[in-house]
Amino acid sequence: MYKLILVDDEPMIAELLSSAYDWNSYGFDLVATFTAGEAAMKYMDENPVDVLITDVKMPKITGIDLAKYCYEQHPDVAVLLLSAHRDFEYARQALSYKVLDYLVKPINDESFAQSMQKLQEHLDTQERVLNRPSDYSKNMIINEAVSYIRENYKENLTADMVAKHVMISSEYFGVYFKKHYGENFVDFLRKVRMEAALELLKDDSLTVASISEMVGYKSTTHFYENFQNCYGQTPASYRKALKQKGTEKEC
Repeated sequence: MYKLILVDDEPMIAELLSSAYDWNSYGFDLVATFTAGEAAMKYMDENPVDVLITDVKMPKITGIDLAKYCYEQHPDVAVLLLSAHRDFEYARQALSYKVLDYLVKPINDESFAQSMQKLQEHLDTQERVLNRPSDYSKNMIINEAVSYIRENYKENLTADMVAKHVMISSEYFGVYFKKHYGENFVDFLRKVRMEAALELLKDDSLTVASISEMVGYKSTTHFYENFQNCYGQTPASYRKALKQKGTEKEC
């Protein structure tokens, strides 16, 4: 069963929603109910969640805020919004954060059943087509991605290429990679290239321009800029200092 959490700032309504439906019959396990968005965010950061159903109008953190948070931090969580307000602006914002469905209160049984079916079909598709990984699999996928980057950093490598290699969507790859390494794909690729450049600069027979190309830069100027940002000096200055002091630095 898919794990579902429910958020509504009115405790009575939250309790009513949690008990009014036989969630298991729709293929969902209601694992937690919250009356504040902050608590829901913390729970999603620490526990696996497949579906978030949340009221739109709440104090401090709104349902739209939660949808945005899922879009940026937990893109594999499907979001369904509940609201008593027929407001186009809410619907527009919801679409921008890829909210799957939008139900207007009071909710009738037919529209609720349709939304649940839509949620389940969406999640089934993710499992089948997007190959959404488990927490254990995420680590294996990221390790494979890192190996691929280190083997192919000399190429014109992109996040889409790496995501395709590990067989997950680019959107999921970006989020998982940053969570695992604390930095995004572009910064990690730059670090790998700079580390390779340091080794190549030890060889006096290689020009800086050739080293630039060897570590994956089409533009020598771009290589110079990245090197100086990383080490605080030009490649030529680094090579000179290396000869004089026999020291190396880390990016």
